[in-house]
Amino acid sequence: MQQRAELLKALARDARVLILDEPTSVLTPQEAQELIGLLAQLAADGMGIFLISHKLEEVLRLVDRVTVLRRGRLVATLDAAGTTQAQLAEMMVGTLSIIDTERHEHAPRGETPRLRAEAISTRAEGMRGDVHDVSLELYPGEVLGIAGVEGSGQVELIEALAGVRPLSGGSVHLDSENISRLSVRERQRRGIAHIAADRHAAGFVATLSVADNLILPVANEPEFSRGGVLRRAAIRQHVTQLIEQYDIRVAGPDVLAGTLSGGNQQRVVVAREFSRNPSVILSCFATRGLDFASIAAVHDRVRTMRAKGAAIAFASVDLDELLTLSDRILVLYQGRVAGILDAREATSEKLGLLMGGGGSMMARITDALRTVSQSLGSRRRIAEGLLVPLISVLLALATVAIILLIVGANPLTAYASMINAAFGSPYAVSATIIKAMPRLLAALGIAIAIRANLWNIGAEGQIYIGGTAAAGMVLALPALPQPLVPIVAIVAGGLAGAAWGAIPGFLRAHRGINEVITSLMLVYVGIQITQYLLEGPWAVPMSTFPATAPFEAHAKLPVLIPGTVLNAGIFVVLVGVALSWFLVDRTRFGLELRSLGGNEIASGFLGIKVKFMIIATMAVSGAFAGVAGAVETIGIRGRLIEGFSPGFGFEAIAIALLGRLHPAGIVAAALLFGALDAGGAGLQTSARGVSSAIVMVAAGLSVGYVLVGMGYMDKRAKRRAARRALVNAAAAASAQQVSTGVDAR
Repeated sequence: MQQRAELLKALARDARVLILDEPTSVLTPQEAQELIGLLAQLAADGMGIFLISHKLEEVLRLVDRVTVLRRGRLVATLDAAGTTQAQLAEMMVGTLSIIDTERHEHAPRGETPRLRAEAISTRAEGMRGDVHDVSLELYPGEVLGIAGVEGSGQVELIEALAGVRPLSGGSVHLDSENISRLSVRERQRRGIAHIAADRHAAGFVATLSVADNLILPVANEPEFSRGGVLRRAAIRQHVTQLIEQYDIRVAGPDVLAGTLSGGNQQRVVVAREFSRNPSVILSCFATRGLDFASIAAVHDRVRTMRAKGAAIAFASVDLDELLTLSDRILVLYQGRVAGILDAREATSEKLGLLMGGGGSMMARITDALRTVSQSLGSRRRIAEGLLVPLISVLLALATVAIILLIVGANPLTAYASMINAAFGSPYAVSATIIKAMPRLLAALGIAIAIRANLWNIGAEGQIYIGGTAAAGMVLALPALPQPLVPIVAIVAGGLAGAAWGAIPGFLRAHRGINEVITSLMLVYVGIQITQYLLEGPWAVPMSTFPATAPFEAHAKLPVLIPGTVLNAGIFVVLVGVALSWFLVDRTRFGLELRSLGGNEIASGFLGIKVKFMIIATMAVSGAFAGVAGAVETIGIRGRLIEGFSPGFGFEAIAIALLGRLHPAGIVAAALLFGALDAGGAGLQTSARGVSSAIVMVAAGLSVGYVLVGMGYMDKRAKRRAARRALVNAAAAASAQQVSTGVDAR
């Protein structure tokens, strides 16, 4: 209806030129015929009409001249008279059309339904697109086509059967089991595959590699992971086989899926779902937007799976496609079943009548259009990841140098003093490392959250809670032997930070409350809890400031090198760095986390427990910050004091961004911040009248420049990805043309 209204508005504005992009895609065949007839009348009355369409029959019926584009380039412009559909198809793809439009005989379907839906409904009555009281049976060895104009409920029906969309009524049965309440992942385990209607929004994760996309639904299988750790060699072998078997035109399995052409992206989706040998396939608009070769590949795979005994529901708005592939065709109209036809007896006209509710809904609109028409009369990635932060830091230091010159200080002398204070002696180096440690741990946790597209702004509060929990363990268990006290304190700090981080994760997952707001609010709650304990139960009588009593020596992290302040917390930090990398890049949890960050909707469609992953990711992020608080308390301070974290959690956000979310980059960025902190005193000594706060100006400028640089590099990356996609598509077309030529010979 919206498209029809747009036509009316264009004509009512006395338009002289009409540009139509796929105008019949949401119309029944009868409505499409009426529209084409009307457009022909408008053209005869002198209106100029541009028609953009892939429906070659409609094009040749309406237009006088036809222009063919292939991959953005002009192929030819020719008169429609005397031109055939085969000629147009050959010009569009560079070879003869290879889509098989013949109906094929095959083994009879099974006698018992594999999937059965009984009076299922989604949401409330009257909502556009939702389904109401739909019942169907899907048999082994059968393709059940699902027809309807867009918005009639095809997408919603497939999603309801797949478990993506909750039911408001009715039930779904797999064999004899009621699976209505099972999750997507549980349905996948029972042999149900789902090809989503929109591959970009829900079919795959563009920011993951081809290999990661292909392995997502089966990453938890023993063949591909053990104890949650991915078996990369087995995965690579499996993925390489799929790439060859499904003819995915890609340079290698590590190429980002988002850089592939649309046809190859859909091949990835089909390979991922079909390679699991599902017994039920639920497909929605699987060939939309694909070229002829890719459409033919999808059709061949559907026929192959039917021959293997799969029960297939195949939704499409292309009636010719449904008539070619289907054994039976179910027609939806306004979310209800309008009829089910045997494909051998069905025609476009019969299907069109059912799709329109038994008559042409276009008639009244057509009359209005005719009335209006009568009045018209005659009228590169890794290198850039390192380069951006480096250039940003240099620009920040240059900016600070200008500020120092303005206030009358010598920048060279000031920077020399800072370097000497941060690295001029073993003690200075140890002080720099010590100052970097809590920032580094918290930044690693924040980076993990950001990789999942979650923003843990509350690391500062998690540091306070973690440090407080660690101090509580020391005070509560004074009799523990030396090796155990620091370990117990650090574990307690990590668990407390995880719990504090899980709170905004839970609110985001189950209540839809933005984690930025809740995690930030919890910062102040955590600080106040610490303050209460220091001024109340843990207060030291006659103390000049809120703090606990100094911890016993056995409760502290020991100093490793005499004459320095470097303590055993460095080992905790090194484990944290390795663990963060391993967790994100080498585990099933990390794969699902990265999938969540790349495409939350697609992750849900692929069976990932999105709500659980949101909570778990925020908890892991909080755990890193909690450990940072524990290390600061028992390793550096030697007791819990007021204000023991002067903004480490907030600086950690900048460090994570400056390090481009990679552990190696975060280590470098944290050391930079530690050096700036340690060097601040030296700067203040050498440049009188200059506050040590100028180092934080440098840090802030570094992050600002990084964000600008990241934005610029991301734009460049997108342009390069587009160029790579064109090159891949051209190579694929060339290979297809060569293959076709060989077959012909």
